[in-house]
Amino acid sequence: MRNYTIPQDLMQRFHGTIVQFDGFPVYVSVAGNKWHLYKPSTVQKAAPIILHKNMDPYDERMDISSLPMGYVNIPKFKTVRYVTRRPMKKFQQGINSDVLSALPLPDTTDNEYFSNQDILYMQEFEDCVMGIYPDLSKALVLLKEQGEADGQGEIAIDRSIALSVDRLGIIKAYYRNALVGWMAPGKRVLNVPSSSMGWIVSHHLQGLDWEIN
Repeated sequence: MRNYTIPQDLMQRFHGTIVQFDGFPVYVSVAGNKWHLYKPSTVQKAAPIILHKNMDPYDERMDISSLPMGYVNIPKFKTVRYVTRRPMKKFQQGINSDVLSALPLPDTTDNEYFSNQDILYMQEFEDCVMGIYPDLSKALVLLKEQGEADGQGEIAIDRSIALSVDRLGIIKAYYRNALVGWMAPGKRVLNVPSSSMGWIVSHHLQGLDWEIN
């Protein structure tokens, strides 16, 4: 849908933010009347990758709706962050570090620090927007390796679902950053501790390749 906001307003709403263009996340840079779209994960590099030059700000491929966000994998540190837009009044339409909330898993021992800007310009943030995650089978293999090597690890398999492992090999499952169940080492049976969590699991985690107890 075309947006007939005046160009100056558009510039203030989008410059320096990440939005979607033609289904892909892009970083918007506006200089004068020139609109350029960059690959977000390259913006802070010496030679950022420009995807589209001299864009028409009224291009119908520009998606001004909220970015789909959730868990972001940070494989270098074997951890995840649950990323959302903070509920605050902000004139800018796209996402930047000012409006980002990035939370660790609620009972994690992870003490790594990542700024909002660090997360925003990771390739894995782009993967989150695009819905690119390892499947459950691959995630369980990776978690087993992490648990054996480091005594802990975390991985997301969906924007809404993340898993963690401890030194005993017990795997915990989280939905939108709330603990909803756990699995014994080497098992694919998700044990759900309460009926309220059971409703969440049955409605949102049922389609995965595990048995729910």
